[in-house]
Amino acid sequence: MARGYTERVRALLAEGGYGKVTAVIEGGVTRPDSTRAALAAIAGQGRGEAGVLLHDAARPLVDQRIIADCVASLCVHEAAGVAVPASDTIVVTDNGVMHSMPRRETLLRCQTPQCFRLAVIARAHELAAADPDFAPTDDCGVVLRYLPGVDVHIVAGSERNIKITYPQDLAVAEALLHDQLGAG
Repeated sequence: MARGYTERVRALLAEGGYGKVTAVIEGGVTRPDSTRAALAAIAGQGRGEAGVLLHDAARPLVDQRIIADCVASLCVHEAAGVAVPASDTIVVTDNGVMHSMPRRETLLRCQTPQCFRLAVIARAHELAAADPDFAPTDDCGVVLRYLPGVDVHIVAGSERNIKITYPQDLAVAEALLHDQLGAG
């Protein structure tokens, strides 16, 4: 949780009866700092070879199927990331000039959660923390860069698992929720 909100969130969780939440920890200044704080908290609980799902609060519409598929993937893989096919053509650029267009069928858009065996993601972040030139945007990227021998498998995501980044994204999320509630 963001600095300064931890106790407030703990109180809200207690009032709401959210029994699955076992801890609320304070996040860091950066995403990797927050991930390392979470990993340290999990390791401190003596969970050994735990599976870890890391999820962005900016993706509030993740569904139970995705979470279940992530948990299942950790039964057979050390690392997996949720992704959906890219529908747009993607270009590689440099200084405002297009250089190449990768084949669309080879491109996916990453989502969260991303899931790992605890030892794998902890080691990858340990190595990343020692590299002052690397600023990861997600945890699969940390594993890909620092543990290239670990395959990161794909779990099918969902177009509904949108990321709330811009104000207009809230309107899309509200529409998706309205459709879901209307269909339920």
